[in-house]
Amino acid sequence: MTSNRISCSVRSNSTSLFTNPYEKNVFRRNFPRTGSYNITLRLRFRRRPSHTASPRAARIRSPGYGRRNEDLYIRMLSPKPMAITFHATGIVRATREETFAWWTDLREDDAGRVMPPLRQRMIVKRKSEETVTEDRWSIFGIPMRTRATLRPRPPDGWEVTSELRGGTARDVVRLTTVPGGTRVTMGLVMDLRWPWSWAARALRPALARMFQKDLEAVNRSLEASLHGKPE
Repeated sequence: MTSNRISCSVRSNSTSLFTNPYEKNVFRRNFPRTGSYNITLRLRFRRRPSHTASPRAARIRSPGYGRRNEDLYIRMLSPKPMAITFHATGIVRATREETFAWWTDLREDDAGRVMPPLRQRMIVKRKSEETVTEDRWSIFGIPMRTRATLRPRPPDGWEVTSELRGGTARDVVRLTTVPGGTRVTMGLVMDLRWPWSWAARALRPALARMFQKDLEAVNRSLEASLHGKPE
């Protein structure tokens, strides 16, 4: 907080200027045009425990100004990653074994065919315990590049860890047998640094819809391959 209190004393060798700070007219009328003066300014400053300059600015910049918003502001600017969670689920008309084999069989021709945002995929390593890929995505027109590692957890799940420019991501998928097919449940946790964390929070509803559509797109591709329908 900045104090507006300023102490000012002016001394002249010839004329006494003023004794009351409110006597502005007397000051203007008696102020001599020549002479030597000694002017002393005393400024007092006190730091406000906030990220804003004044209470009014705080209310304007962050509605609901208070300790809660200050903590959120600090976390947003913190270099530590922030965890953002997404969930998606869907039912595919296939057995659990067929679903597991389809989802864990990563191919380079998946780009643009199975997942629309996926633009290019390169298989770096393929072993029974893990598959490593380098993928190029287009998320809302923004190009992104990730390095993903898929680790199967047979017979009913797998895990995908990804490295991206703004942080890391961990996707855990579980398969559950239900009447009429298999339920695929995805739990994605993204640990992002600022400003990617801020962007992901701002786009959270749109990203959640995109992940849900991607899951459904893979399931529809699986059904098309099993039942001979065009994708």
